[in-house]
Amino acid sequence: MKTNTLPMLIVLLISLALNINAQVMNGMLADGLLGQTDYITATSGLTDAKFNGPSSIAIDPLTRKVFIADRANNRVLRFASANAYITGASAEAVLGQVDFTTSTSGLAQNKFNTPIGIFVDANGTLWASDFSNNRVLKFNNASTLANGANADAVLGQPDFVTNTTAATADKMSGPVAVFLDSGGRLWVALFNQHRVLRFDNAASKPNGAPADIVLGQADFTTVTSGLTSSKMNNPNSVFVDNQGRLWVSEFTNRRVIRFDNAAMITNGTAANGVLGQPNFTTNTAVLSAAGSNGTRFVWGDNSGNIYVPHESYNRVVVFLNAAAKADGADADFVLGQPDFTTSTALNPPTQASLRTPRGLYFDNDSSHLWVGDWANNRVLRYRMNSIVPVELASFTANVVNNRIVLKWETASEVNNRSFEVEKNVNESGFVTIGSVSGNGTTTGRINYTFTDNTLNSGVVKYRLKQIDFSGAYEYSGIIVLNNSEVVNDFALLGNYPNPFNPSTNISFYTPTEEHVSIDIYNSIGESVKSVFNGISKSGINTVVWNGTDHSAKHAGSGIYFYVVRMGSKMLTSKMVLQQ
Repeated sequence: MKTNTLPMLIVLLISLALNINAQVMNGMLADGLLGQTDYITATSGLTDAKFNGPSSIAIDPLTRKVFIADRANNRVLRFASANAYITGASAEAVLGQVDFTTSTSGLAQNKFNTPIGIFVDANGTLWASDFSNNRVLKFNNASTLANGANADAVLGQPDFVTNTTAATADKMSGPVAVFLDSGGRLWVALFNQHRVLRFDNAASKPNGAPADIVLGQADFTTVTSGLTSSKMNNPNSVFVDNQGRLWVSEFTNRRVIRFDNAAMITNGTAANGVLGQPNFTTNTAVLSAAGSNGTRFVWGDNSGNIYVPHESYNRVVVFLNAAAKADGADADFVLGQPDFTTSTALNPPTQASLRTPRGLYFDNDSSHLWVGDWANNRVLRYRMNSIVPVELASFTANVVNNRIVLKWETASEVNNRSFEVEKNVNESGFVTIGSVSGNGTTTGRINYTFTDNTLNSGVVKYRLKQIDFSGAYEYSGIIVLNNSEVVNDFALLGNYPNPFNPSTNISFYTPTEEHVSIDIYNSIGESVKSVFNGISKSGINTVVWNGTDHSAKHAGSGIYFYVVRMGSKMLTSKMVLQQ
Protein backbone atom coordinates (compact mmCIF):
# COMPACT_ATOMS: atom_id res chain seq x y z
CA MET A 1 0.00 0.00 0.00
CA LYS A 2 1.23 3.46 -0.89
CA THR A 3 1.90 5.66 2.13
CA ASN A 4 0.79 9.29 1.80
CA THR A 5 2.81 11.88 3.59
CA LEU A 6 2.84 15.68 3.61
CA PRO A 7 6.17 16.80 2.18
CA MET A 8 7.00 20.46 2.30
CA LEU A 9 8.29 21.71 -1.04
CA ILE A 10 10.21 24.61 0.46
CA VAL A 11 11.18 27.51 -1.80
CA LEU A 12 13.65 29.63 0.14
CA LEU A 13 13.58 33.22 -1.16
CA ILE A 14 15.12 35.31 1.60
CA SER A 15 18.86 34.53 1.71
CA LEU A 16 20.72 37.71 0.79
CA ALA A 17 23.61 35.65 -0.52
CA LEU A 18 21.42 34.39 -3.35
CA ASN A 19 21.54 37.72 -5.20
CA ILE A 20 24.86 39.53 -5.04
CA ASN A 21 23.54 42.39 -7.19
CA ALA A 22 20.95 43.20 -4.49
CA GLN A 23 23.51 43.31 -1.69
CA VAL A 24 24.18 46.86 -0.56
CA MET A 25 27.91 47.41 -0.11
CA ASN A 26 30.47 50.22 -0.17
CA GLY A 27 31.19 51.39 -3.70
CA MET A 28 28.38 49.31 -5.19
CA LEU A 29 27.47 49.61 -8.87
CA ALA A 30 24.54 51.64 -10.14
CA ASP A 31 21.91 49.57 -11.94
CA GLY A 32 20.76 52.25 -14.40
CA LEU A 33 21.23 55.84 -15.51
CA LEU A 34 19.71 58.77 -17.37
CA GLY A 35 21.49 61.49 -19.34
CA GLN A 36 24.17 59.28 -20.91
CA THR A 37 24.21 56.21 -23.14
CA ASP A 38 26.91 54.49 -21.07
CA TYR A 39 28.71 54.74 -17.74
CA ILE A 40 31.95 56.27 -19.06
CA THR A 41 30.58 59.38 -20.76
CA ALA A 42 30.10 62.68 -18.90
CA THR A 43 29.28 65.22 -21.61
CA SER A 44 26.52 67.78 -21.15
CA GLY A 45 23.92 68.56 -23.79
CA LEU A 46 20.66 70.21 -24.75
CA THR A 47 18.35 67.48 -26.04
CA ASP A 48 15.51 65.36 -24.70
CA ALA A 49 18.08 62.80 -23.45
CA LYS A 50 20.91 64.98 -22.11
CA PHE A 51 21.49 67.15 -19.03
CA ASN A 52 23.62 70.10 -18.05
CA GLY A 53 23.98 69.78 -14.29
CA PRO A 54 21.05 67.61 -13.06
CA SER A 55 20.34 68.80 -9.54
CA SER A 56 17.33 66.89 -8.18
CA ILE A 57 14.85 64.10 -8.87
CA ALA A 58 11.18 63.47 -8.09
CA ILE A 59 8.69 60.71 -8.93
CA ASP A 60 4.93 61.29 -9.22
CA PRO A 61 3.37 58.75 -6.80
CA LEU A 62 0.20 58.62 -8.94
CA THR A 63 1.68 58.07 -12.39
CA ARG A 64 5.24 56.91 -11.56
CA LYS A 65 6.63 59.47 -14.01
CA VAL A 66 10.13 60.80 -13.27
CA PHE A 67 11.03 64.50 -13.09
CA ILE A 68 14.62 65.81 -13.28
CA ALA A 69 15.64 69.42 -12.54
CA ASP A 70 18.18 70.26 -15.27
CA ARG A 71 19.75 73.25 -13.58
CA ALA A 72 22.01 74.92 -16.18
CA ASN A 73 19.47 74.30 -18.94
CA ASN A 74 16.82 76.12 -16.86
CA ARG A 75 14.24 73.38 -17.19
CA VAL A 76 12.56 70.36 -15.63
CA LEU A 77 12.38 67.21 -17.77
CA ARG A 78 9.63 64.60 -17.43
CA PHE A 79 10.25 60.92 -18.26
CA ALA A 80 7.46 58.46 -19.00
CA SER A 81 7.93 56.11 -16.04
CA ALA A 82 10.08 55.24 -13.03
CA ASN A 83 11.61 52.52 -15.19
CA ALA A 84 13.11 55.19 -17.47
CA TYR A 85 16.55 54.34 -16.14
CA ILE A 86 17.29 52.41 -19.32
CA THR A 87 20.48 53.83 -20.76
CA GLY A 88 19.90 56.91 -22.89
CA ALA A 89 16.12 57.20 -22.40
CA SER A 90 14.47 60.36 -23.74
CA ALA A 91 12.17 62.69 -21.84
CA GLU A 92 8.55 63.02 -22.94
CA ALA A 93 8.01 66.66 -21.88
CA VAL A 94 9.77 69.76 -20.58
CA LEU A 95 8.77 72.58 -18.24
CA GLY A 96 10.49 75.97 -18.20
CA GLN A 97 11.13 75.82 -21.96
CA VAL A 98 8.88 75.50 -25.00
CA ASP A 99 11.00 72.71 -26.49
CA PHE A 100 14.01 70.46 -25.83
CA THR A 101 16.55 72.67 -27.61
CA THR A 102 16.05 75.94 -25.71
CA SER A 103 17.78 76.77 -22.43
CA THR A 104 17.23 80.49 -21.84
CA SER A 105 16.37 81.69 -18.36
CA GLY A 106 13.46 84.01 -17.76
CA LEU A 107 11.05 85.60 -15.31
CA ALA A 108 7.59 84.53 -16.34
CA GLN A 109 4.84 82.08 -15.45
CA ASN A 110 6.37 79.43 -17.70
CA LYS A 111 10.12 80.09 -17.20
CA PHE A 112 12.86 79.21 -14.71
CA ASN A 113 16.13 80.81 -13.72
CA THR A 114 18.24 78.04 -12.16
CA PRO A 115 15.71 75.45 -10.94
CA ILE A 116 17.33 73.28 -8.26
CA GLY A 117 14.91 71.44 -5.98
CA ILE A 118 11.71 69.68 -7.06
CA PHE A 119 9.05 67.58 -5.32
CA VAL A 120 5.85 65.88 -6.54
CA ASP A 121 3.22 65.49 -3.83
CA ALA A 122 0.50 62.87 -3.31
CA ASN A 123 -1.89 64.83 -5.56
CA GLY A 124 0.52 64.92 -8.49
CA THR A 125 1.47 68.57 -7.94
CA LEU A 126 5.02 69.57 -8.85
CA TRP A 127 6.72 72.10 -6.54
CA ALA A 128 9.93 73.64 -7.94
CA SER A 129 12.44 75.98 -6.29
CA ASP A 130 13.38 78.66 -8.83
CA PHE A 131 16.66 79.71 -7.19
CA SER A 132 17.69 82.88 -9.04
CA ASN A 133 14.09 84.11 -9.32
CA ASN A 134 13.76 83.78 -5.52
CA ARG A 135 10.50 81.87 -5.64
CA VAL A 136 8.77 78.48 -5.55
CA LEU A 137 6.48 77.55 -8.46
CA LYS A 138 3.55 75.15 -8.26
CA PHE A 139 2.37 73.06 -11.25
CA ASN A 140 -0.90 71.15 -10.81
CA ASN A 141 -1.29 67.74 -12.51
CA ALA A 142 2.35 67.85 -13.56
CA SER A 143 2.32 64.46 -15.27
CA THR A 144 -0.18 65.68 -17.88
CA LEU A 145 1.31 69.09 -18.71
CA ALA A 146 2.47 70.00 -22.20
CA ASN A 147 5.86 71.52 -23.00
CA GLY A 148 6.28 75.01 -21.59
CA ALA A 149 3.08 74.92 -19.50
CA ASN A 150 2.38 77.75 -17.08
CA ALA A 151 2.74 77.38 -13.33
CA ASP A 152 -0.48 77.59 -11.31
CA ALA A 153 0.83 79.45 -8.26
CA VAL A 154 3.89 81.12 -6.78
CA LEU A 155 5.27 81.57 -3.25
CA GLY A 156 8.08 83.96 -2.29
CA GLN A 157 6.86 86.61 -4.75
CA PRO A 158 3.52 88.42 -5.15
CA ASP A 159 3.27 87.52 -8.85
CA PHE A 160 5.08 85.76 -11.71
CA VAL A 161 7.06 88.80 -12.91
CA THR A 162 8.77 89.83 -9.63
CA ASN A 163 11.96 88.34 -8.16
CA THR A 164 13.08 90.78 -5.46
CA THR A 165 14.38 89.65 -2.05
CA ALA A 166 13.61 90.80 1.48
CA ALA A 167 13.84 89.57 5.07
CA THR A 168 10.12 89.00 5.53
CA ALA A 169 7.70 86.09 5.87
CA ASP A 170 6.47 86.42 2.29
CA LYS A 171 9.79 86.83 0.44
CA MET A 172 12.64 84.46 -0.41
CA SER A 173 16.30 84.63 -1.38
CA GLY A 174 17.89 81.58 -2.94
CA PRO A 175 15.32 78.80 -2.43
CA VAL A 176 17.21 75.55 -3.00
CA ALA A 177 14.91 72.68 -2.06
CA VAL A 178 11.26 72.00 -1.29
CA PHE A 179 9.34 69.23 0.46
CA LEU A 180 5.60 68.83 1.07
CA ASP A 181 4.95 66.60 4.10
CA SER A 182 1.95 64.33 4.65
CA GLY A 183 0.17 67.12 6.55
CA GLY A 184 0.26 69.48 3.57
CA ARG A 185 3.08 71.63 5.00
CA LEU A 186 5.58 72.94 2.45
CA TRP A 187 9.16 73.26 3.71
CA VAL A 188 11.56 75.52 1.78
CA ALA A 189 15.35 75.76 2.35
CA LEU A 190 16.61 79.32 1.69
CA PHE A 191 20.33 79.09 1.02
CA ASN A 192 21.04 82.84 1.01
CA GLN A 193 18.94 83.70 4.07
CA HIS A 194 20.17 80.86 6.32
CA ARG A 195 16.66 79.76 7.17
CA VAL A 196 13.93 77.23 6.46
CA LEU A 197 10.33 78.39 5.95
CA ARG A 198 7.20 76.34 6.58
CA PHE A 199 3.96 77.09 4.71
CA ASP A 200 0.97 75.34 6.32
CA ASN A 201 -1.79 74.07 4.01
CA ALA A 202 0.45 75.22 1.17
CA ALA A 203 -1.71 73.97 -1.71
CA SER A 204 -4.46 76.41 -0.73
CA LYS A 205 -2.32 79.50 -0.23
CA PRO A 206 -2.68 82.43 -2.65
CA ASN A 207 0.26 83.84 -4.60
CA GLY A 208 2.81 85.53 -2.36
CA ALA A 209 1.30 84.25 0.91
CA PRO A 210 3.52 84.54 4.02
CA ALA A 211 5.16 81.56 5.68
CA ASP A 212 3.84 80.32 9.01
CA ILE A 213 7.06 79.18 10.72
CA VAL A 214 10.79 79.91 10.35
CA LEU A 215 13.74 77.79 11.50
CA GLY A 216 17.35 78.92 11.68
CA GLN A 217 16.24 82.37 12.79
CA ALA A 218 14.32 83.67 15.79
CA ASP A 219 11.96 85.66 13.55
CA PHE A 220 11.19 86.50 9.91
CA THR A 221 13.27 89.69 9.84
CA THR A 222 16.64 88.15 10.75
CA VAL A 223 18.81 86.37 8.16
CA THR A 224 22.21 85.98 9.86
CA SER A 225 24.17 82.74 9.69
CA GLY A 226 25.35 80.83 12.75
CA LEU A 227 26.76 77.62 14.19
CA THR A 228 24.45 76.47 16.99
CA SER A 229 21.53 74.08 17.39
CA SER A 230 19.11 76.88 16.44
CA LYS A 231 21.10 78.63 13.69
CA MET A 232 22.00 77.64 10.13
CA ASN A 233 24.59 78.48 7.49
CA ASN A 234 23.44 77.92 3.92
CA PRO A 235 20.72 75.29 4.42
CA ASN A 236 20.52 73.35 1.18
CA SER A 237 17.80 70.72 1.50
CA VAL A 238 14.84 69.55 3.57
CA PHE A 239 13.23 66.15 4.11
CA VAL A 240 10.43 65.01 6.45
CA ASP A 241 10.40 61.32 7.33
CA ASN A 242 7.33 59.17 7.98
CA GLN A 243 7.66 59.78 11.72
CA GLY A 244 7.35 63.55 11.28
CA ARG A 245 11.02 64.42 11.79
CA LEU A 246 12.50 67.24 9.71
CA TRP A 247 16.04 66.76 8.38
CA VAL A 248 17.97 69.80 7.08
CA SER A 249 21.32 69.69 5.26
CA GLU A 250 23.65 72.67 5.73
CA PHE A 251 26.28 73.27 3.09
CA THR A 252 28.66 75.61 4.95
CA ASN A 253 28.15 74.04 8.37
CA ARG A 254 28.88 70.64 6.77
CA ARG A 255 26.15 68.79 8.65
CA VAL A 256 22.61 67.43 8.70
CA ILE A 257 20.43 68.48 11.63
CA ARG A 258 17.23 66.82 12.85
CA PHE A 259 14.07 68.40 14.28
CA ASP A 260 11.72 65.96 16.01
CA ASN A 261 7.94 66.41 15.81
CA ALA A 262 8.36 69.08 13.14
CA ALA A 263 4.63 69.79 12.84
CA MET A 264 4.63 71.28 16.36
CA ILE A 265 7.78 73.41 16.28
CA THR A 266 7.80 77.19 16.68
CA ASN A 267 10.03 79.94 15.29
CA GLY A 268 13.71 79.37 16.03
CA THR A 269 13.26 75.92 17.60
CA ALA A 270 16.58 74.17 18.30
CA ALA A 271 17.49 70.96 16.48
CA ASN A 272 17.45 67.65 18.36
CA GLY A 273 20.34 65.88 16.64
CA VAL A 274 23.23 66.28 14.22
CA LEU A 275 25.10 64.03 11.77
CA GLY A 276 28.33 64.89 9.97
CA GLN A 277 29.71 66.75 13.00
CA PRO A 278 30.33 65.63 16.60
CA ASN A 279 28.24 68.48 18.04
CA PHE A 280 26.32 71.66 17.15
CA THR A 281 29.31 74.00 17.40
CA THR A 282 31.72 72.27 15.00
CA ASN A 283 31.76 72.48 11.20
CA THR A 284 35.15 71.08 10.17
CA ALA A 285 35.72 69.01 7.04
CA VAL A 286 36.78 65.45 7.87
CA LEU A 287 37.10 62.54 5.43
CA SER A 288 35.80 59.66 7.52
CA ALA A 289 32.66 57.63 8.18
CA ALA A 290 31.46 60.31 10.57
CA GLY A 291 32.80 63.36 8.72
CA SER A 292 31.28 65.60 6.08
CA ASN A 293 32.18 68.18 3.44
CA GLY A 294 30.04 69.79 0.77
CA THR A 295 26.79 68.61 2.34
CA ARG A 296 24.17 69.39 -0.28
CA PHE A 297 21.00 67.34 -0.07
CA VAL A 298 19.38 64.90 2.35
CA TRP A 299 16.70 62.26 1.79
CA GLY A 300 15.33 59.21 3.57
CA ASP A 301 13.32 56.04 3.09
CA ASN A 302 10.36 54.51 4.91
CA SER A 303 12.67 52.32 7.02
CA GLY A 304 14.27 55.31 8.76
CA ASN A 305 17.52 55.30 6.77
CA ILE A 306 18.99 58.67 5.72
CA TYR A 307 21.07 59.37 2.57
CA VAL A 308 23.46 62.35 2.40
CA PRO A 309 25.62 63.41 -0.59
CA HIS A 310 29.02 65.01 0.10
CA GLU A 311 29.84 66.78 -3.13
CA SER A 312 33.37 67.67 -2.02
CA TYR A 313 34.11 64.02 -1.27
CA ASN A 314 32.28 62.71 -4.37
CA ARG A 315 30.18 60.29 -2.38
CA VAL A 316 26.81 59.55 -0.79
CA VAL A 317 26.78 58.21 2.77
CA VAL A 318 23.99 56.08 4.24
CA PHE A 319 22.91 56.16 7.90
CA LEU A 320 20.77 53.17 8.92
CA ASN A 321 18.02 53.92 11.43
CA ALA A 322 19.38 57.46 11.51
CA ALA A 323 17.12 58.96 14.19
CA ALA A 324 18.43 56.47 16.76
CA LYS A 325 22.08 57.39 16.15
CA ALA A 326 24.06 59.57 18.52
CA ASP A 327 25.33 62.98 17.41
CA GLY A 328 28.29 62.58 15.08
CA ALA A 329 27.74 58.84 14.53
CA ASP A 330 29.43 56.93 11.73
CA ALA A 331 27.62 56.29 8.47
CA ASP A 332 27.00 52.62 7.63
CA PHE A 333 27.61 52.61 3.85
CA VAL A 334 29.17 54.80 1.19
CA LEU A 335 28.34 55.07 -2.52
CA GLY A 336 30.65 56.55 -5.13
CA GLN A 337 33.80 55.50 -3.25
CA PRO A 338 35.21 52.12 -2.22
CA ASP A 339 35.60 53.22 1.42
CA PHE A 340 35.16 56.16 3.81
CA THR A 341 38.70 57.51 3.38
CA THR A 342 38.72 57.91 -0.41
CA SER A 343 37.28 60.91 -2.24
CA THR A 344 38.55 60.53 -5.80
CA ALA A 345 36.61 62.22 -8.62
CA LEU A 346 37.10 59.81 -11.51
CA ASN A 347 37.07 61.32 -14.99
CA PRO A 348 36.01 59.53 -17.13
CA PRO A 349 33.48 58.11 -14.69
CA THR A 350 32.53 54.49 -14.03
CA GLN A 351 29.42 52.59 -13.01
CA ALA A 352 30.51 52.94 -9.38
CA SER A 353 31.83 56.53 -9.29
CA LEU A 354 30.31 59.91 -8.47
CA ARG A 355 31.57 63.41 -9.24
CA THR A 356 29.92 66.25 -7.30
CA PRO A 357 26.70 64.42 -6.36
CA ARG A 358 23.83 66.68 -5.39
CA GLY A 359 20.12 65.84 -5.48
CA LEU A 360 18.64 62.60 -4.12
CA TYR A 361 15.35 60.77 -4.22
CA PHE A 362 14.39 57.43 -2.64
CA ASP A 363 11.64 55.50 -4.39
CA ASN A 364 10.03 53.42 -1.64
CA ASP A 365 7.83 51.56 -4.11
CA SER A 366 10.83 49.88 -5.73
CA SER A 367 13.59 50.44 -3.11
CA HIS A 368 15.70 52.47 -5.52
CA LEU A 369 17.91 55.44 -4.68
CA TRP A 370 18.26 58.05 -7.45
CA VAL A 371 21.33 60.32 -7.34
CA GLY A 372 21.97 63.47 -9.37
CA ASP A 373 25.60 63.00 -10.44
CA TRP A 374 25.98 66.70 -11.25
CA ALA A 375 29.45 67.02 -12.80
CA ASN A 376 28.99 63.81 -14.80
CA ASN A 377 25.72 65.18 -16.23
CA ARG A 378 23.79 62.05 -15.38
CA VAL A 379 21.35 60.60 -12.89
CA LEU A 380 22.24 57.20 -11.41
CA ARG A 381 19.86 54.65 -9.92
CA TYR A 382 20.92 52.20 -7.18
CA ARG A 383 19.04 49.15 -5.98
CA MET A 384 18.88 49.39 -2.18
CA ASN A 385 16.39 46.61 -1.37
CA SER A 386 18.70 44.87 1.13
CA ILE A 387 18.93 47.93 3.40
CA VAL A 388 16.48 46.83 6.08
CA PRO A 389 16.50 47.07 9.89
CA VAL A 390 17.01 43.31 10.23
CA GLU A 391 19.37 41.06 8.26
CA LEU A 392 17.54 37.76 7.85
CA ALA A 393 20.00 34.87 7.37
CA SER A 394 17.53 32.00 6.87
CA PHE A 395 13.81 31.19 6.85
CA THR A 396 12.56 27.58 6.68
CA ALA A 397 9.50 25.41 7.41
CA ASN A 398 9.01 21.78 8.41
CA VAL A 399 6.15 19.44 9.36
CA VAL A 400 6.34 18.22 12.98
CA ASN A 401 3.45 16.17 14.40
CA ASN A 402 0.97 17.53 11.84
CA ARG A 403 1.99 21.10 12.55
CA ILE A 404 4.04 23.60 10.52
CA VAL A 405 7.12 24.78 12.38
CA LEU A 406 8.64 27.98 10.99
CA LYS A 407 12.23 28.78 11.90
CA TRP A 408 14.29 31.85 11.02
CA GLU A 409 17.64 33.29 12.02
CA THR A 410 18.81 36.90 12.01
CA ALA A 411 22.45 37.82 11.46
CA SER A 412 21.94 41.27 13.01
CA GLU A 413 19.08 43.46 14.21
CA VAL A 414 18.56 47.21 14.47
CA ASN A 415 15.57 48.64 16.37
CA ASN A 416 13.66 45.37 15.91
CA ARG A 417 10.38 45.35 17.86
CA SER A 418 8.72 42.21 16.50
CA PHE A 419 7.92 39.82 13.66
CA GLU A 420 4.36 39.23 12.51
CA VAL A 421 3.85 35.85 10.84
CA GLU A 422 1.56 36.02 7.80
CA LYS A 423 -0.08 33.12 5.94
CA ASN A 424 -1.74 32.78 2.52
CA VAL A 425 -3.78 29.63 1.74
CA ASN A 426 -4.47 28.89 -1.94
CA GLU A 427 -4.03 32.54 -2.96
CA SER A 428 -6.74 33.79 -0.57
CA GLY A 429 -4.50 36.65 0.60
CA PHE A 430 -2.03 37.05 3.45
CA VAL A 431 -3.42 37.22 7.00
CA THR A 432 -1.55 37.58 10.30
CA ILE A 433 -1.56 34.37 12.34
CA GLY A 434 0.81 35.34 15.15
CA SER A 435 3.62 37.53 16.43
CA VAL A 436 7.09 36.97 17.87
CA SER A 437 9.01 39.63 19.82
CA GLY A 438 12.27 40.90 18.35
CA ASN A 439 15.54 41.57 20.16
CA GLY A 440 15.93 45.31 19.63
CA THR A 441 19.46 46.00 18.42
CA THR A 442 22.07 43.25 18.37
CA THR A 443 24.97 42.10 16.23
CA GLY A 444 24.67 38.48 17.40
CA ARG A 445 22.80 35.73 15.57
CA ILE A 446 19.31 35.14 16.97
CA ASN A 447 17.07 32.12 16.27
CA TYR A 448 13.26 32.30 16.25
CA THR A 449 10.53 29.65 16.07
CA PHE A 450 6.79 29.84 15.42
CA THR A 451 4.34 26.92 15.19
CA ASP A 452 1.25 26.98 12.98
CA ASN A 453 -1.17 24.38 14.40
CA THR A 454 -3.45 24.46 11.35
CA LEU A 455 -2.39 22.11 8.55
CA ASN A 456 -3.97 23.18 5.24
CA SER A 457 -4.15 21.36 1.94
CA GLY A 458 -3.11 22.97 -1.33
CA VAL A 459 -0.55 25.74 -1.76
CA VAL A 460 0.32 27.61 1.44
CA LYS A 461 2.64 30.61 1.65
CA TYR A 462 4.30 32.17 4.69
CA ARG A 463 6.13 35.47 5.11
CA LEU A 464 7.44 37.59 7.98
CA LYS A 465 6.60 41.24 8.58
CA GLN A 466 9.47 42.76 10.57
CA ILE A 467 8.41 45.86 12.51
CA ASP A 468 10.79 48.32 14.17
CA PHE A 469 10.06 50.54 17.18
CA SER A 470 9.20 53.54 14.98
CA GLY A 471 6.46 51.57 13.20
CA ALA A 472 8.41 51.14 9.95
CA TYR A 473 8.28 47.61 8.55
CA GLU A 474 9.74 45.31 5.90
CA TYR A 475 8.56 41.98 4.48
CA SER A 476 10.72 38.91 4.16
CA GLY A 477 10.74 36.67 1.15
CA ILE A 478 8.02 34.04 0.89
CA ILE A 479 8.13 30.34 1.67
CA VAL A 480 5.82 28.31 -0.61
CA LEU A 481 4.58 24.95 0.70
CA ASN A 482 2.73 22.41 -1.43
CA ASN A 483 0.67 19.58 0.05
CA SER A 484 1.36 16.80 -2.48
CA GLU A 485 2.93 13.40 -2.97
CA VAL A 486 6.54 12.86 -1.95
CA VAL A 487 8.92 14.20 -4.55
CA ASN A 488 11.42 11.46 -5.44
CA ASP A 489 12.55 12.46 -8.93
CA PHE A 490 13.87 15.46 -10.87
CA ALA A 491 11.15 18.13 -10.57
CA LEU A 492 10.65 21.79 -11.47
CA LEU A 493 9.02 23.67 -8.58
CA GLY A 494 8.37 26.90 -10.49
CA ASN A 495 9.56 30.45 -9.96
CA TYR A 496 8.45 33.05 -7.47
CA PRO A 497 7.42 35.82 -7.74
CA ASN A 498 5.79 35.56 -11.16
CA PRO A 499 5.24 38.11 -12.65
CA PHE A 500 8.40 39.70 -11.21
CA ASN A 501 10.51 42.88 -11.19
CA PRO A 502 13.44 42.71 -11.27
CA SER A 503 14.37 39.28 -9.80
CA THR A 504 12.72 35.90 -9.56
CA ASN A 505 13.74 32.67 -7.81
CA ILE A 506 13.73 29.48 -9.90
CA SER A 507 13.42 26.33 -7.78
CA PHE A 508 13.92 22.68 -8.72
CA TYR A 509 14.39 19.34 -6.96
CA THR A 510 17.04 16.66 -7.57
CA PRO A 511 17.06 13.42 -5.54
CA THR A 512 20.89 13.33 -5.49
CA GLU A 513 23.74 15.61 -6.45
CA GLU A 514 23.41 16.08 -10.21
CA HIS A 515 24.81 18.21 -13.02
CA VAL A 516 22.09 20.76 -13.84
CA SER A 517 21.90 23.70 -16.25
CA ILE A 518 19.34 26.52 -16.37
CA ASP A 519 18.99 28.71 -19.47
CA ILE A 520 16.69 31.68 -20.15
CA TYR A 521 15.04 32.26 -23.54
CA ASN A 522 12.86 35.11 -24.77
CA SER A 523 9.44 34.71 -26.38
CA ILE A 524 10.87 34.11 -29.87
CA GLY A 525 13.31 31.45 -28.73
CA GLU A 526 16.49 33.53 -28.57
CA SER A 527 18.95 32.61 -25.83
CA VAL A 528 19.10 35.37 -23.19
CA LYS A 529 21.35 34.06 -20.43
CA SER A 530 22.69 30.93 -18.76
CA VAL A 531 21.98 31.39 -15.06
CA PHE A 532 23.31 28.08 -13.72
CA ASN A 533 25.58 25.32 -14.97
CA GLY A 534 26.97 23.12 -12.23
CA ILE A 535 26.35 20.51 -9.58
CA SER A 536 23.10 20.75 -7.63
CA LYS A 537 22.71 19.68 -4.06
CA SER A 538 20.44 16.81 -3.08
CA GLY A 539 16.95 18.22 -2.46
CA ILE A 540 15.52 21.61 -3.29
CA ASN A 541 17.73 24.15 -5.09
CA THR A 542 16.98 27.82 -5.78
CA VAL A 543 18.67 30.05 -8.38
CA VAL A 544 18.03 33.79 -8.84
CA TRP A 545 17.64 35.52 -12.21
CA ASN A 546 17.78 39.32 -12.27
CA GLY A 547 15.99 40.52 -15.39
CA THR A 548 17.89 43.83 -15.33
CA ASP A 549 21.28 42.12 -15.52
CA HIS A 550 23.04 44.18 -18.19
CA SER A 551 25.01 41.17 -19.37
CA ALA A 552 21.77 39.50 -20.41
CA LYS A 553 20.95 39.94 -24.08
CA HIS A 554 17.44 40.98 -25.10
CA ALA A 555 16.44 41.58 -21.46
CA GLY A 556 13.38 43.77 -20.90
CA SER A 557 9.69 43.51 -20.07
CA GLY A 558 7.92 40.49 -21.55
CA ILE A 559 7.49 36.73 -21.48
CA TYR A 560 10.52 34.48 -20.89
CA PHE A 561 11.00 30.72 -20.69
CA TYR A 562 13.48 28.91 -18.47
CA VAL A 563 14.75 25.46 -19.35
CA VAL A 564 16.18 23.21 -16.60
CA ARG A 565 18.23 20.25 -17.84
CA MET A 566 19.50 17.23 -15.88
CA GLY A 567 21.17 14.64 -18.10
CA SER A 568 18.67 13.65 -20.79
CA LYS A 569 15.74 15.16 -18.86
CA MET A 570 14.50 18.66 -19.63
CA LEU A 571 11.81 20.71 -17.87
CA THR A 572 10.56 24.15 -18.90
CA SER A 573 8.20 26.85 -17.62
CA LYS A 574 7.09 30.41 -18.41
CA MET A 575 7.65 33.62 -16.45
CA VAL A 576 6.81 37.29 -16.97
CA LEU A 577 9.16 40.25 -16.35
CA GLN A 578 7.26 43.49 -15.69
CA GLN A 579 9.54 46.55 -15.64
